[in-house]
Amino acid sequence: MDVRTKMIIRDIAEEGQYEKLRKLLIYFPKIVNEDISYDNSGKTILHHLTWLAPDDIMTKKCIKFMIQVANADINITDNSNQTPIDMSQECHKKTILDILNENYTENNMNISN
Repeated sequence: MDVRTKMIIRDIAEEGQYEKLRKLLIYFPKIVNEDISYDNSGKTILHHLTWLAPDDIMTKKCIKFMIQVANADINITDNSNQTPIDMSQECHKKTILDILNENYTENNMNISN
């Protein structure tokens, strides 16, 4: 993926633009867990959402869609070994952290059952 495309996707994620993100992932589902950082740091769309998007309802909606519909990996690590959960903790984003932890718990329960 070229740098310009990564920048467009990153901007959509960082602004928590639900409709644009939803359409993007419907048409290009394979990008959900790809590195979209301009510096190839391994950050996915979910990393950018948890790190830079506002801690609000629209971002929460984006994250829910990514996890529940687009199958985003909440345990994926970037090149600094940080998961999206680590990033939301570091940035003190409670709304985002709550939805990630809720889905992390559900995923672990589903694996153990």
